[in-house]
Amino acid sequence: MKNVLPHLGGWLLLLLLDAHPAASQSIAGSMFFVGSANKSIVIAADGLVTHNGLPTGKNDKLIPLVNTEGACFIGGRSVIDSVTGSIDKVDLDKTVRNWIKENPKANPFSAHETIDATLLGLMRASQRKHPDWYPTQPEEFSYFVCVGYYMGLQEVYVTLYRSTTTEITSTLDHPVISPGHFRTFGWSRVCAEITGGKTTKQLEKFESDPTIGKYKRAIASKSSSTITEADLLTISRVCLEATESPEGREVEPQAREVGQPNRYAVIGIRNGFRWVHTP
Repeated sequence: MKNVLPHLGGWLLLLLLDAHPAASQSIAGSMFFVGSANKSIVIAADGLVTHNGLPTGKNDKLIPLVNTEGACFIGGRSVIDSVTGSIDKVDLDKTVRNWIKENPKANPFSAHETIDATLLGLMRASQRKHPDWYPTQPEEFSYFVCVGYYMGLQEVYVTLYRSTTTEITSTLDHPVISPGHFRTFGWSRVCAEITGGKTTKQLEKFESDPTIGKYKRAIASKSSSTITEADLLTISRVCLEATESPEGREVEPQAREVGQPNRYAVIGIRNGFRWVHTP
């Protein structure tokens, strides 16, 4: 399947226009990190909640499955309502959390498949009642991801949601992340720069981190298998802190939506999901 997730990010700006009647309290502007080690998966996320582009609270955006085989997260717009609030509000994040709680035996595949269908149904029903809340979006306005182990394999399942003038549509993706590699979701330009090619001058102090250097050398020499779980945790921390820094805000102004507390976790092939302290 064609990979539709190079670095989800720029489209989130469309969600933050104060004048729009559908402006919502959203877990928006997030940065999520998913990395693959030989026997584990590293995931990380910021914890800032925003309303119309302004900080309003904090939330653990990573939602572990009850059986610890994986975790899910939703980014972009996660609560759909009017600026003044409404009894018709659709809380996508709450829907995900409740489903996982009520289905303790779910694996990443079944969780994603069923929750995706539920979210799409809720959004379509909401659009039929409030079409003015869903203007045509040239890019995705929300996305839902589940990651973990399924049948012994590392898996990532992704759905992107778009809005046309008549319906909500979705695109499914099943990207493969090889050991030593990672994907970022949300505002990820800063992370892409410090781990990729030429780095903007403001970000040089982050690029100089020894683990970032190790990663870039490993990718260049095609020896990514040398990148460890600890390396990926450090890279995720550097990426988040760089995105949240004044220098990161200069490079990607919309990343002001990304903020602490940052959370880190590992999903092991044998011991499942566990939270970890800041790397």
